[in-house]
Amino acid sequence: MKWVNSIIPFKIVSAIFSPLIVLLTISLGGGASEVSFVFSSLTFGSLLGSLIWGNISFRTAHRRRIFILGFFGLTLSTFLLLFVKEIILIIFIAFIFSFLTTATLFAALAMIAHRYKKITKAIGNFEKVGGWAWVVGLIIGFFITSFLSAREILVFLFLISLISLFYVFYVFKRKFLEKFAEDMMKDFGLLTWVEKGIEIASRQERKLMRILTAFPHVTRSAFPLISIIIPKFPRRHFLLHFTFFLLFLSFGLAFSQQITLIKEKGFTDNIVFLVSLISSIMAAIFYSKVYTVENLKDVLTKMFGIRIFMFILLTISVSLSDLPFLFISIIFSLLDGFSWAYIVILSNSMMIKISRTEVGINNFFRSIGYIVGSFISGVLVNEFGFATNFFLAVVLSSLSLFSFISVKI
Repeated sequence: MKWVNSIIPFKIVSAIFSPLIVLLTISLGGGASEVSFVFSSLTFGSLLGSLIWGNISFRTAHRRRIFILGFFGLTLSTFLLLFVKEIILIIFIAFIFSFLTTATLFAALAMIAHRYKKITKAIGNFEKVGGWAWVVGLIIGFFITSFLSAREILVFLFLISLISLFYVFYVFKRKFLEKFAEDMMKDFGLLTWVEKGIEIASRQERKLMRILTAFPHVTRSAFPLISIIIPKFPRRHFLLHFTFFLLFLSFGLAFSQQITLIKEKGFTDNIVFLVSLISSIMAAIFYSKVYTVENLKDVLTKMFGIRIFMFILLTISVSLSDLPFLFISIIFSLLDGFSWAYIVILSNSMMIKISRTEVGINNFFRSIGYIVGSFISGVLVNEFGFATNFFLAVVLSSLSLFSFISVKI
């Protein structure tokens, strides 16, 4: 799994990007509602990405190209963020970021599913590498927020993402790059390259025309792309998908307002990165332990229970301040990282074993839940306060637990 190492710079940049985009929203005058819009946009992009990349990745042979696409999205997002002066642009960039970067994650799952027999172990190794890279990113974010301006941080992220794009292209397209360099040394000259470009373009045009003329006969549809992008309705596993919808609905309510609550309590940006760092360290530690799990449902049931307890703690923390609040936040982060390591790996592994074609569908339901939760959270916090918002997360996560227990797997 040499290609897995290419995920390291990708995760480092993403780790800094995720909390930074929320902090930028708050710095531009955004409150709970604006933050909820950013989270909703992030998840909506992930939703569309789940539908498109989740299905295409498991059906196409060009998984490497989809994997690389996410790196391009990361580079584009960090570049656009350099010019942000309004919250509406942050919302747009959040969508671009999550939509395109989702391609890398699904392509990775697809490559694992098609190459390795021990799927859970392979996913665990992948998440372990990505998890520790995420930790490194948060450590970097924790320190650079102390001595770099927001613009300097954005320039730093853009440069790292650009380097990562070239790196992953080199990993997957090494022979192509070597051939390119060889030809350039042999036939250096503008006219030569123009002629070669025309020749390549002509070949690709002929190839494209053959595909376009043949495609409708294969799909038998007036709108052939729809049959690829939109999956069939999952009647058989609908209850399982609905369970994750409820669970991620509670996630959207809670996590979309956690940073806002921390800032409301008067803590600095460093604390935001610290809380995220603790969670990520815990997740990275347990990623490598998850693949030893045999009874997926029993362990996932326990993780659902831990999430309920977490949201109870978050509800209590609203009435606290200073060190007591920080202490509860740290406990919350420890449990968050621990339970997330099991939830993300075991749920994906479970879906791959049940139905590979429904991995994207399951992530679609998760994304819908997170979008709705994130959007509602802004309204709830503004109208009723943080406590009501987090208590509703407790209720919904409890319902998801009861639903999951009743599902036959």
